[in-house]
Formats: sequence, structure tokens, C-alpha cells
Amino acid sequence: MPTKSDRSVIRFGNGGLVITIPKAWATFYEVQPGDKLTVITNDDIRILAPESLAKGDEREVEDQLKRGT
Repeated sequence: MPTKSDRSVIRFGNGGLVITIPKAWATFYEVQPGDKLTVITNDDIRILAPESLAKGDEREVEDQLKRGT
């Protein structure tokens, strides 16, 4: 499900910032309120849903972090 979407950053609480994801994405990736998502920052930002990690992306993420890529 490769898609691109511009998302707005919203001020939250005392200085925090959040982004929202479309309901269709949450449904597709089975993301529920309270779920933990993995955020990887390097030259860009990647957000991985728990389902993605279950499909083997976790090893790729660990390899990238070790290489610093």
C-alpha cells in the first residue's frame, strides 16, 4: 500500500507536537489507540506499525541502526 500524504503537525500539550494518520492507514495496519509505533530518524523519519515489524522489518531496522543508515 505505497501512498504519499501530506500531514499537518499539530501543537499538543505543553510544547509537544503530533501528527495524525488517516483512518484508512490505521485500519490497514491495524493500529489502535495506545499502540506503540517505532519511529526511526536519520536523514528522514520512518514510522513503522506493529504489523510491519511482525513481517520482518524489525531486522531491517536493527541492521540500519547498526550501520547508521
